[in-house]
Amino acid sequence: MYCAPVPRSFTNGTAILDEDMRQHCLYSKVWADHDTDKWWDYMRYVANDCLLADEECSREAHDEIEEEFEVTQRCVLKSKMNLLKHQADIWVKQGINNWPSVAINKALFVGKF
Repeated sequence: MYCAPVPRSFTNGTAILDEDMRQHCLYSKVWADHDTDKWWDYMRYVANDCLLADEECSREAHDEIEEEFEVTQRCVLKSKMNLLKHQADIWVKQGINNWPSVAINKALFVGKF
């Protein structure tokens, strides 16, 4: 089983992992569509307009950026365990132990973006 560090909020580790999966799947789709600005718009919406990074918030954010939540959710369900293993390996390699965080060119950024 995989888990995520729980920040000081009302969100639990499972919800964090589910949101991480949605973000990954959405990014993969918009990358393939050559429209990565939508991913950043999604991230801003979740960070600024949602109390919790949960399914309801994600649905609202998908509506905001005009992407289909169901497409993202199918990707999550299809690839969850393999992707979590791969991402966990990357987190360990990059030294990531905080959420939200991102590694860009081997530099770690933590907190709201």
